[in-house]
Amino acid sequence: MKRVGIAALAAVVLAFLAAGAAAALTTRNARNPAAAADRLPLPVAYNGQDGWGRGTVRLSTIYVGGPDTFLRVSHWSHWAAGSAFAWGTLWADNCQPNCAVGHYTKYPAEVNLSQVAARRGVSYFSRMRLRYFHGSARDYGFRWGTYRGATIPLWIGGPG
Repeated sequence: MKRVGIAALAAVVLAFLAAGAAAALTTRNARNPAAAADRLPLPVAYNGQDGWGRGTVRLSTIYVGGPDTFLRVSHWSHWAAGSAFAWGTLWADNCQPNCAVGHYTKYPAEVNLSQVAARRGVSYFSRMRLRYFHGSARDYGFRWGTYRGATIPLWIGGPG
């Protein structure tokens, strides 16, 4: 009889411990939304050439202004649920005498991605700030979108 009572008491204690551990695990993420957000897929970014195709986390090239101006990223130092940051090199074609035979000039640059939006269940960064250095820092702001009447999105923006 004593053995049955001890076994029953041990089973009850184990059940309470298991229930307490499960409750702690589920309420920890409820109290800490950042911990729960860490498990969500990270937002992607679009390269500016392929429209809505090929959204990528930590992409290596971002085109701004067509195929003749782009940023090559060697390493993203930060890519999280709300923002991303990297250093890279801005390549700009001088288009002299035309863009097909022009020469590229390279500038050190940094890029910040922000403002997460969603399309068809995919989260993506919809804003970009590009700063490059040519004598002094030059800032450009971009939004991911389409021009009026267009259907293929790209990075739209300019100085400022």
